[in-house]
Amino acid sequence: MLESANAGNAELKPTLRWESNLQIQQNMGDWGSTTLELYANQYDDYIDIIPLPGGGESQGNIDSAKLYGIKSDSTINLDPIGWEGVRIDLDFTFEESRINDPLTGVERAFSNQFDRRANFNLRHDIPDTDWAWGIGVQYNHVLPSFRLSQVQRNYEGPTYTVGFIEHKDFFGLTANLQVFNMTDGRAIFYRTVYTGLRDSSPVLFNESRSLSVQPIFRFQITGNF
Repeated sequence: MLESANAGNAELKPTLRWESNLQIQQNMGDWGSTTLELYANQYDDYIDIIPLPGGGESQGNIDSAKLYGIKSDSTINLDPIGWEGVRIDLDFTFEESRINDPLTGVERAFSNQFDRRANFNLRHDIPDTDWAWGIGVQYNHVLPSFRLSQVQRNYEGPTYTVGFIEHKDFFGLTANLQVFNMTDGRAIFYRTVYTGLRDSSPVLFNESRSLSVQPIFRFQITGNF
C-alpha cells in the first residue's frame, strides 16, 4: 500500500481561470422573479493530486480543465392562485467538469465536486395573524475524490429537511422553533484503498460508514429588548 502523505512541490503554479457566463433575469410581477445563469470555466494549470517521480504524491498542476454549469434562483408567490401569504424560494445548480486524471490519463470529473445542489423552501405567513410556518428540503450530491492509492466519498445528507413554526408577537418579539433533519439525513463515508497505484493494483480493503446526524432543534427569539 502506498503512503498517502503529501510531498512538497516547489514548482506548483497558481491556477488561471477564464470565465464566461450568461445571466437571464425575469420579473414575473405578482408571481415573483427568477434568475437563470449559464456558465463555463476554462482552467490552466489546474491543481490536483499528482504522482511524483520516484513515488509519492503532491499537489501539482494539470495543463487544463473545464467546468460547465447551470444555476437558477427563483422566488414564487402563490397569492395569485388564492394561497395568500405563501412564498416559495427555489434554487438549483447542475455542473459538469472534465479533467484528465494525472495517474491514468482517463477523463473524469473534479475531485470532491458538488455537482448537484438544490434547495426548496416554503413559507406561509398566515393572513390576519402573527403566525407563520414553513418547510424546506436541501439536496447535495458530491463526487468522489482521488488519490494515488484510494478513492473516497465523504458527504452528508444527501437530503436534509427542515420545518419551523413562528410567532411574530411573542411579548413584542419574534419566536421561532425549528426542527432540522426530520427525515434522517446522514453522515456518509465510502473509501476504496488499493495495495498500490489504483490503476494497476488490487483492492486492499473497502470502508463505509453511515452515521445518523439526528434531528436538531433550535428555539430562537429575536427583536429589540
